[in-house]
Amino acid sequence: MDTKLVSNSSRISVESYSQLVERIDRLEKLVLKLIEIAENREDVQIMREAEIEYRSGDAVAFEDLVAEILAEEE
Repeated sequence: MDTKLVSNSSRISVESYSQLVERIDRLEKLVLKLIEIAENREDVQIMREAEIEYRSGDAVAFEDLVAEILAEEE
């Protein structure tokens, strides 16, 4: 019974290995970026809703909001 697991033909070249490492590095960066986007998705949704309110005229002006907060603190 032949127990040889790796033959010479199954080895990859240095160039191929470097390409694989580069692709893995790019994939890792992409996955991290996607994770960041997923984590920030709720914040982005809240910001979009606030922008829609602002553009529709339903939002309170920032200066008025600050004035209300300061008035409540007094």
